[in-house]
Amino acid sequence: MAISSVRLSLRQHPSNAFAITGRAVPDLLKACLFPVVILLTIQSGNGALNDPFPMGYSMLNFGTVLQGTGISGRQPWLPACFAKDSALFSLSSAYINYYDAMDNLTEQDFRQAAVGFWIKAERISIKVSGTFFNALGIYEEQKGFLSAGTVIGRYIHISTELEAYRVGLIADKNESETLAALGVSLRVPWSFASATLTCKNITVENASQPGFRQPFSLSLGIHTMPHRFGAQGVVITVEPEYHNDIQLCIGQEFYIHNMVGLNFALSSKPLMVSFGISFSLPMYGVYTGFVHHPVLGWSQGVGMEYVKRKKAE
Repeated sequence: MAISSVRLSLRQHPSNAFAITGRAVPDLLKACLFPVVILLTIQSGNGALNDPFPMGYSMLNFGTVLQGTGISGRQPWLPACFAKDSALFSLSSAYINYYDAMDNLTEQDFRQAAVGFWIKAERISIKVSGTFFNALGIYEEQKGFLSAGTVIGRYIHISTELEAYRVGLIADKNESETLAALGVSLRVPWSFASATLTCKNITVENASQPGFRQPFSLSLGIHTMPHRFGAQGVVITVEPEYHNDIQLCIGQEFYIHNMVGLNFALSSKPLMVSFGISFSLPMYGVYTGFVHHPVLGWSQGVGMEYVKRKKAE
């Protein structure tokens, strides 16, 4: 059974994904146990190379709401230049349960779990994360993500990303593939908004089977700063080799309290709707979101983060 045929079957019959984040604790020593707790649950977590929508906090608004000093910017599976925070570091994890309408696979879900961290030293930010996937006990994927970013001048935040994948059949290690790709991202903030540009999937090592090839993509986003009506954003993603594959995402976050946010978003190609709620405390963040696909049904996700701040704060 070739990997490509397994992947084709998975794409035709997706099921569920759910995101668990870790347990945050106040001191640094205990906080180091955070990813260990999450990794103990990874055996039941699943994921995919080409996610239909972003995971973690970005699931709530399809990545349209981006605050450098909040949960959205600190997510360790996003480019490092998206974060501009005075914290020392943060630990995050997420879990998604995909497409509950696929009743033929209710006993064998497809789930995605991720864990990672963000750390800042002077003008350098580094993000590291891992995503884990297992489908029906037959097929698995692991993804490693590394991003390093800095600030050029006063306004230009730039980062480079490296993504590495290991995919294949569990029972036959010879039926496996290794992929690697680079990315470059920019964020330019000004008084009331910020602009982002992300280039993904610049091939470093390609798969031998075309079904695993990751298409080069460009994403352009405009994200407002928080104001009396909340925060808004628009993201357009283009895959140049697929001329008709242009995705538009529009999102809104309402602040019903300075620690509580309600998120809504709409996405084209495919037409999807998302909504969710987030709770943000000085050292902790918790969120949950839902995405509806017109054919496949609902996906559910949750996430958490722990933030270590300077003593002066």
